Amino acid sequence: MLYIMKSILYYQRFVFLFKLLLVTGGVAQAQSDTIYGTSISSSAKQQAKEDFHIDLDIRPRTEYRNGFRQLRSDSSQAAFFTSQRSRLNLTFKKDRFGAALSLQDVRIWGAANPVSTSASLQIFEAYVEPYFNSKLSLRLGKQKIMYDNQRLFAQSDWRQSGATHDAVNLRYYNGRVESELVLAFNQSGENTWFTNFAPIGFLQYKTLGVHYYKYTSSNEKWVLTSINYFEGFQQQSANNVGSDAQNFRYTDGGRITYSSKRWWLTFSGYLQHGHNPSGKILSAFYLQPEIKYSLKKTAFRLGAEFKSGNNTSSNNADYRAVDHSFQYPHGVAHRFNGTMEYFTSNYVGSSKDVGLFDPYFFVEQRVNDKISFSLQNHFFFSQWRPINAQLQLQDQTYLGFENDVLLTYKPNGYTTVDLGFSWLLASNSMQAISGGNKDYVAHWTYMQASFTPRLWPAKN
Repeated sequence: MLYIMKSILYYQRFVFLFKLLLVTGGVAQAQSDTIYGTSISSSAKQQAKEDFHIDLDIRPRTEYRNGFRQLRSDSSQAAFFTSQRSRLNLTFKKDRFGAALSLQDVRIWGAANPVSTSASLQIFEAYVEPYFNSKLSLRLGKQKIMYDNQRLFAQSDWRQSGATHDAVNLRYYNGRVESELVLAFNQSGENTWFTNFAPIGFLQYKTLGVHYYKYTSSNEKWVLTSINYFEGFQQQSANNVGSDAQNFRYTDGGRITYSSKRWWLTFSGYLQHGHNPSGKILSAFYLQPEIKYSLKKTAFRLGAEFKSGNNTSSNNADYRAVDHSFQYPHGVAHRFNGTMEYFTSNYVGSSKDVGLFDPYFFVEQRVNDKISFSLQNHFFFSQWRPINAQLQLQDQTYLGFENDVLLTYKPNGYTTVDLGFSWLLASNSMQAISGGNKDYVAHWTYMQASFTPRLWPAKN
């Protein structure tokens, strides 16, 4: 408890903001648009007397990869496989109490011994949520954390396993005002002494504090969202026991959105400061403007993402003493910067991260109530010129062009079939970052079927 209180003190403004919103009233809200039409957390509305649901989620996906995440080479050969997620969701609400339990199995077809007795079942979500009143609740346990367009915090639904956090979440929803305050403290086991946290094979925060706030204007045209959070990473001591000292990474910013009948405009910006997980001073930024124009069945989106990175060719000692790479490890990766994932965890925060500027143009077409398709175009530029494996500085910041085509068919309310095809043309600078050979066109195809029927209560 001592360590949690120390973490809270670093971010006292979270508590201040939360108290401030408690004196704000509100009326019914409108769901905000996002960069890819993803909705945020659902409202904690007046609870029914009793509500119990059982939902099934089975999603097989077949992929053909020939340049996914990494450029093709003279010796590379295409990959072909099918993955599947099988998930059972149970939710319960009664008076002022809610709970959720989600069990899942994630596998690659053929990867497991069919006669093996090894268990593969996982818990995706498991939490309880008592309500203090119709507006304020406390969610405790393993849970999804999703905010805004999920750039910073997401359930990462494209990843078959998804993403959750072990946390305490104080949630306030009152019409035009929404707010959440999240606190987490991670340990590797039931320690007898010390609070050592040293996860093997992955990087994770030891402490986390998040404050999310959203305000919708009375005419529902303006939406203001802020997300402020810190992550504490344990400093490793010489004997690997660990200490109370942590490297804190802070991220602060938000989004403002205006919408009318046909137009939707938004701008978001975030600053990242403090220290990176290894203790290096951090100073980074992220910007994302976008404009959308909608017709009856067609929508056009024009925007850009700009994240800072490191000038790896700089000889300035003061500059090199600071990490300028903006990172978003808890956000969705697949739907931003191209679906071929050249700029996800394999790039962001790595030694090759020289920043990214991604102007994009999307066309979204609804053919009818069951069929739709989208055409997404990305032009990639780095903030700084990259250096290849031979330590040669490249001549340009232009990295390449990616085109993503997606066809979606929804025959009913619980079935969705997606067919996607993507291809990428790379430059010498992209080859310096990714490896492989830029002269080969990278491409990727997938087909995914999602079945999400409600099993209980069954409908006729």
